[in-house]
Amino acid sequence: RVHGIAQLSYQHCFQKVQNTKRNKYSTLILEHGLTFVNKSLPRSRQAQKVVIDLSTKHLSLEALQLLSLGGKFGIAPTHIPTLDLVTKLEYACQLALKNNVPEHLVSNFRTSSSYILTNIPKTIPSNIPEQFQCCLKELATDTSIVTVPMDKAKGVVVLDTSIYNNAILKGLRIPDYEECTIDPSTKYNKTFSDTLLTIYAGPPVPKIRRDSKLKADNLVRYKEYKSVSKSYGRPGAYYGLVKTHKYPSIPTTEAEKDIWRNDLKLRPINPGYRSIDSKVCNLLTRCLQAIPSPPISINSPMCVIEGLRHHNSIAGSSILFSLDVVSMYPNIPVEETIEQLEGLFEQHADELAKVTTLSPSDVCKLLKLTTSNTYAVVSIDGKERWFHQKRGVAMGKSYAPPFCDQSMGFLEKVLLIIAIETGGNLPFKCRYMDDYLGLWQGSVDCLNQFLSVLNTLHPTIKFTLEI
Repeated sequence: RVHGIAQLSYQHCFQKVQNTKRNKYSTLILEHGLTFVNKSLPRSRQAQKVVIDLSTKHLSLEALQLLSLGGKFGIAPTHIPTLDLVTKLEYACQLALKNNVPEHLVSNFRTSSSYILTNIPKTIPSNIPEQFQCCLKELATDTSIVTVPMDKAKGVVVLDTSIYNNAILKGLRIPDYEECTIDPSTKYNKTFSDTLLTIYAGPPVPKIRRDSKLKADNLVRYKEYKSVSKSYGRPGAYYGLVKTHKYPSIPTTEAEKDIWRNDLKLRPINPGYRSIDSKVCNLLTRCLQAIPSPPISINSPMCVIEGLRHHNSIAGSSILFSLDVVSMYPNIPVEETIEQLEGLFEQHADELAKVTTLSPSDVCKLLKLTTSNTYAVVSIDGKERWFHQKRGVAMGKSYAPPFCDQSMGFLEKVLLIIAIETGGNLPFKCRYMDDYLGLWQGSVDCLNQFLSVLNTLHPTIKFTLEI
């Protein structure tokens, strides 16, 4: 098996994967009839989505057909704001004349624009069929159901709101999260602003505005501070993606649907794009990306093929295995990782200086600030509930992937030593985020012993093995 994989060329491998996925998707459509083709759409737009209805309401055929088209609708406006357009066009003409644009060009532009505006219809027909319009309104106003995207798949799952909310709250339990008695956003906003200014401009000084002094002393650092201190206010709502790939098959009977409902598996997402520290998170992402990735970390499946090709001579006598990190994001040791990252930042200070004016210690202070003040907000029965993340990092923060990548890099430095001590060898190993792939030289018993030792490296980091 390994020998066959190693002999594949890049193009052959890529085409094979594409064909396999396409065939699986076509089979799914034929077996379950869950998707529909809208012939009014161009052929390139006819990529349909799988729809799994787990709600007790049971959606109509039109609603399922609508959801199979996806959730991004460009609804045509009911009228054209002609007066607003005329005002803006005239302003553009005056601005063009002030900037020495030839008068005849401005005149031609004004004439052609006027012709277009006088010939547009007063009312615009809807670009959505009438039966779909009714379905859209029904789905948008029905609070008893919720439409949730699939994780790692193109499709949606329709659930009863109560079942979805229970699954969300199940993921917000101790020890990962702790519910707040009051809204913590106001207090954290002040703490964040004060800490950020102290990091960039130093501690408070009586009768001196620190931001003004920073602007006078170091304009580049001041501009960076102003950029990362921009806030969008409250964070987005915490939500989950349904892990459909964790189930053996798509449910077709009520008994199979009950299995999904009673054990709904969600991938938690805590979006950071609207939080007060979103700009700081983007800066931290650039800082983490400025330092080298761990040696066995890869960013493309093609790296696996290339690595196996280089070990073709030993493929026949080796065991191909994979390791998966159990719930990596909430179990990452944050404090230990930040301590080790500071040394790594200092080693690559020149690369770090290209993306920020902060020192390695200041970057780590920002990491501590954001990781220790991550909050999830959910709305249950019209009431907001806040939860404080007590360990790990939030999937949804932009810095989370490179942060976890470096954290796993620190742990995996001893992989080869452990392999030798347990009676085996690792001639090839690679990792994409929380998934490892490797070749093992040794017995299966030694490989299982290797797994047992790995699971003692850290109290929260655990691995599962598949041969």
